[in-house]
Amino acid sequence: MENNQALPINLILTISPDETDQLERDEQTRSLRSLIEDQIDGAEAELPKPGETPAGTRGAATEVGELLVKILPESVKGLLGIVSAWTGRAAGRGAKIKVDGIELEIPAKMTPDEMEAMAIRLYALQNNNSQN
Repeated sequence: MENNQALPINLILTISPDETDQLERDEQTRSLRSLIEDQIDGAEAELPKPGETPAGTRGAATEVGELLVKILPESVKGLLGIVSAWTGRAAGRGAKIKVDGIELEIPAKMTPDEMEAMAIRLYALQNNNSQN
């Protein structure tokens, strides 16, 4: 019997430092985490533990402002929309997604075509990683 269920994508989401201190950046990260988990069914967003290397990624996520996200491929465009809107709410905010050692910047106010293209690229990166 063949299993056609898509594997989740594991990624590191990093908010770019703006003019905030570490405490405020931590609060922003937790706020974004809540948005992701509240608005995307099945999404898991966790604050990393020091020294932790998330499954399916290269390198360790240990800095303030990072989230370990596990999401189904069909929800990636929703994630990109949430993060893009979040970065556009305040000057100086930015965000990046890292999958398999490749880092992609998420611009504020992404168009649907940009979200589609980035979602396809993230899925391809994850598939390449899972085959190795």
